[in-house]
Amino acid sequence: MELLTTGHDTSGVYTIYPDGGGKSPVHVYCDMDTDGGGWTLFQKRQDGSVNFYQDWQAYKTGFGDLRGEFWLGNDHLHRLTAQDVYELRVDLEDFEGNTAYAKYNIFRVEDEVHKYRLTADGYSGTAGDAMTDPARPHNGMYFSTRDRDNDIHGTDHCAETFKGAWWHERCHRANLNGLYLGGAHQSFADGVNCAIMAVLMHLVPLVLLLHQGSCQFDFSGIDLSGGVGEHVSVTESFLAYGQLLEYVEGLKNDTQQCCEAQWTLWNENQQQSFSSLQGNLNDQSNILQQQQATMQQLQATVDEQLIINQQQQATMQHQQTTMQQQNATIQQLQATVDDQANVIQQQETIIQQTQTLLSQLSDKLNGPRDCMELMTTGHDTSGVYTIYPDGGGESPVHVYCDMDTDGGGWTLFQKRQDGSVNFYLDWQAYKTGFGDLRGEFWLGNDHLHRLTAQDVYELRVDLEDFEGNTAYAKYNIFRVEDEVHKYRLTVEGYNGTAGDAMNEPIGPHTGMYFSTKDRENDPQPDDHCAEVYKGAWWYNNCHHANLNGLYLGGVHQSFADGVNWYSWKGYNYSLKTTEMKIRPN
Repeated sequence: MELLTTGHDTSGVYTIYPDGGGKSPVHVYCDMDTDGGGWTLFQKRQDGSVNFYQDWQAYKTGFGDLRGEFWLGNDHLHRLTAQDVYELRVDLEDFEGNTAYAKYNIFRVEDEVHKYRLTADGYSGTAGDAMTDPARPHNGMYFSTRDRDNDIHGTDHCAETFKGAWWHERCHRANLNGLYLGGAHQSFADGVNCAIMAVLMHLVPLVLLLHQGSCQFDFSGIDLSGGVGEHVSVTESFLAYGQLLEYVEGLKNDTQQCCEAQWTLWNENQQQSFSSLQGNLNDQSNILQQQQATMQQLQATVDEQLIINQQQQATMQHQQTTMQQQNATIQQLQATVDDQANVIQQQETIIQQTQTLLSQLSDKLNGPRDCMELMTTGHDTSGVYTIYPDGGGESPVHVYCDMDTDGGGWTLFQKRQDGSVNFYLDWQAYKTGFGDLRGEFWLGNDHLHRLTAQDVYELRVDLEDFEGNTAYAKYNIFRVEDEVHKYRLTVEGYNGTAGDAMNEPIGPHTGMYFSTKDRENDPQPDDHCAEVYKGAWWYNNCHHANLNGLYLGGVHQSFADGVNWYSWKGYNYSLKTTEMKIRPN
């Protein structure tokens, strides 16, 4: 697609750089004609000239001829679809010349560690939705080959039985890498189904971003359940050396024309922002100078009063011999001393108040303590920020701030959304935190204690199931103690729609210590709750909430070891999305 937008409108073989930076090139075939163009092919069948009944390594790296029949390679598919949101198009033709197609709004292939698991969703087209057929959906399945059985069929090895490598379930509704049997055949479901003569699988990004020398791609799932044949797609871009030089020179000129104007505008905006900030700093400097002058005047007054007191004491010593006559004078002098002492106390109070104001001003200059302070200073966009829970501009913590939900100002400390991060970790991992602030993560128990120790915080828990239903729970008081006290939890004052799983009358979580698979702190005498239920939590005996449990994707047969919130979905439903966030109450 990036090649198309820079003037390369002829279908053919090109070179692309999915990882950017002009490194790790990939040769691909680009379709610049179909449906607006910009498609990167990753599979093509047309004449049976290439054997597609290959092993895991062949499908990992790719095989065939980009100008004929080929499979681009699962590693390349993952690199392409990991960088953006991609759509998928599958073009099909039978031996009678009839054609059909299927498109999917979302297509993604995970890496080899996750067995190239498929995400395909959002069907439209004329070929039928074979990829997400309710009876045998390919969406969410792992890739299988003749030597690597990753399907969920209880008895058969689908890739071996049906002679094709695919994201088999039990076993398939689409088998586009099956045997090339040339139309109708007597064997069952082991061909390129629906008598397909030509199969093209294309990718194109839904969102285009300018990367130097690379195309951005996004995958959208493949689906066929009726209609003609199955679909496979590949994405590619090759540049001859001379063409590459022309492309780079054109990109350079375009960049200069675009960026000079943008730089001038950005520079003017920065100068205006700097002038505004400089004005604010000057105002604050004037206030500090005025306060310092006031403090100096007060100090001079105090010094003068001390001198007066010393003089009066000298007078009293000289008049000791005539004490009786000077009693009235002494009383008057004592009253004067008392008055001066009151003045001194008032001045000391003023000095303390001034010092407090200066300290507060220093804190504001040194940085925010949490996301609520950021929001009150104009930062109203959700995203990653740096805060200073201990004040003084020291010991920064990177956090994700939710500035949209329920008035904003929330600091997230836990998020689950796709199972991409392993949460079954040890005490040290939960102490310091892990994961990706823009994906799944745990902020860290030490940071949780630093945040909740500085003020009274409230907690909000947002939940979503795999059917799109949502619920929430809020608690007026939330606090986590330090490691010496095993991160003991205080959580009180529930309201919401998800039910009070944190304080069920039998086995409440409030007041409990934190437990992990290698550190048992629960009161259960027989079981190690974190080990039995595959999570880390403030377990009692054992839990009504287990949001750090295994990501089991909805209904599961195992008991209470998923991402569970008992009062909403029970012990046998693992939630899709969870967010735990705090802000000052």
